[in-house]
Amino acid sequence: MMKSLELGKQKQGQKTLILDMDETLIAAKFEGKEPKHFKRTFSFDFSGTKIHVRTRPYLEEALEKLS
Repeated sequence: MMKSLELGKQKQGQKTLILDMDETLIAAKFEGKEPKHFKRTFSFDFSGTKIHVRTRPYLEEALEKLS
């Protein structure tokens, strides 16, 4: 099991943190498919389709501290 998680050579003592972003730290919805109270953080075009994204509160601060 652990060999399947090996992501590359690391110096001894270093750790790798893997985060599940989809529907845990962010939520992305196609335009017109957002729930009524969906408050988007930002939007972008993907292949001609507008996608709205909501991030969890304090996500940016947490990622900054983790980096």
